[in-house]
Amino acid sequence: DFEGLMVHVAADVLDDRTDDRPHYTLAVVIMQWQREVCDPHHFVRGPFAERYADVGYRKHFEGGPQRQFFFDFEPRYRFSDNFLLIFSSDISLRNNTFGWIDSNDTDIFFGQRDITSIENQISAGYNFDPYKAIDLSFRNFWSVADYSDDIFWTLNDDGTRTRVAYDITENDPNRNFNIWNLDLSFRWRFAPGSEAILLYRNRIFKQDEQSTLDYGESLSNLFNEPLQHTLSLRVTYFIDYNNIKDVFSRKNG
Repeated sequence: DFEGLMVHVAADVLDDRTDDRPHYTLAVVIMQWQREVCDPHHFVRGPFAERYADVGYRKHFEGGPQRQFFFDFEPRYRFSDNFLLIFSSDISLRNNTFGWIDSNDTDIFFGQRDITSIENQISAGYNFDPYKAIDLSFRNFWSVADYSDDIFWTLNDDGTRTRVAYDITENDPNRNFNIWNLDLSFRWRFAPGSEAILLYRNRIFKQDEQSTLDYGESLSNLFNEPLQHTLSLRVTYFIDYNNIKDVFSRKNG
């Protein structure tokens, strides 16, 4: 067995087009924990499959420090030659970033925000034989953009920004976005190059301005929304042109 930890540190200096001061991206730190195993029940397929977790931090200076923290975790396990399970979780925290919120005939408005994102996924696949398989895919993504710092700018013609007062009562830029997807499919390769896929999908979606809610509260509100169901069947059949040509040749002969 092999376990490893990698730490990467980098610093960049970029030219700012709007003034003479450079802005900096300081300290990109990435820690990776990976494990190589010889156990046949562990599924290893190249470097991506060997990575279990990433932890990182980024600090960017341009009109004030902007910080980003992220954590990625993705264990996977092959129970047998037929059954594979993958779980992944991504967490990202971005503080003091800025982005577009509104515009009118004369001004373009930006605001300072904190963005928090969490994404959880589960993927599972079971192969009955080389021709038939069932796949399950679940994904939940939550993201909030919080402008409670009450810092806003207008964009100048030269690309710089000017601090202004902005009333959010008419156009609230705060966002709380949450979505749930679940796909369950059965695949059958019934002939060379031909496949039938029966897919069931359900989906829940909610977006509002409640950016102060935490993940649990947002998820609770999400399940109050109506569930959307979809059932579809797709059949792909491969037609060999040479075989069809031979059939018509025999008929004409």
